[in-house]
Amino acid sequence: MLKLLVSIVSISFLLTACQKEVSVQQQRRTNSDSSMAGLLKKQVATNLSDNFESAVLEYVYDNSNLLKGWESKVNIPDASGNVTIRKESRKYHRDNNGKITRVGDLTDSIYLLVEYENNSSRVKRVFDNRDIFYTEFVYNSENRIEQLRFFQRFPATTDPYKLMSYHTHKFDANGNLTEKIYNQDDDSDGDFETPLKIYFYYDNKVNPLFPIDEPLFNDYWSLTSPNNTLRQINEYSPGGIVTKDTINYVYTYNVDGRPVTLIKDAESKTEFFYY
Repeated sequence: MLKLLVSIVSISFLLTACQKEVSVQQQRRTNSDSSMAGLLKKQVATNLSDNFESAVLEYVYDNSNLLKGWESKVNIPDASGNVTIRKESRKYHRDNNGKITRVGDLTDSIYLLVEYENNSSRVKRVFDNRDIFYTEFVYNSENRIEQLRFFQRFPATTDPYKLMSYHTHKFDANGNLTEKIYNQDDDSDGDFETPLKIYFYYDNKVNPLFPIDEPLFNDYWSLTSPNNTLRQINEYSPGGIVTKDTINYVYTYNVDGRPVTLIKDAESKTEFFYY
């Protein structure tokens, strides 16, 4: 299950999040002083084996050119050639300073709320409106997200909160995420195992979605760096037996150093479209 989850996240081209402490005022871009030129508009993924368009992701921005949300469409073919279309969306609510305060889908029936440290842009925790789970953010001295700690009411949703797992992170001098380690207590005995370690290697080009917003780090950690991932190594160690797999990424770039195409392991191609 872990391997499947990581593969899905690694293959996806979903939204990135900012690791470094970047002021909200630096992030805000109004239509009066900057056009939408250079903002990522859409990504389209295609299977190279049959040229089948597998997924489309479109981004929506507000009047200040801050990300307002996204909508995705994934095409899933079966053995008979029939295609099931799975749609998903996210909507980001912001305060008057541009900070994300709530994350939901377009119906907003179940959503996440964001609590910040005092008046800073550092996230204290992200929690759900049902009061079932929350994620605690821990920063290092360079204001990068060193740990994510996941708490859940367990075993019943009326029980006290319990630390279920935590992730640790390392970064290079440019702020690129270089290492993510999973630690989890699957059997709830108080001992945390490390079933997965992930290592990243980068180009020196522009990640077109960096920086965005730190509350989104937990969802989009695999793509949260200022540069683009060239190689990802997943190291699994369930039961103490270590296995590894490697994912390679090859890009073409425009004159601004932003990706135009991405080939993943010679299996799929993602095209980037900009305003």
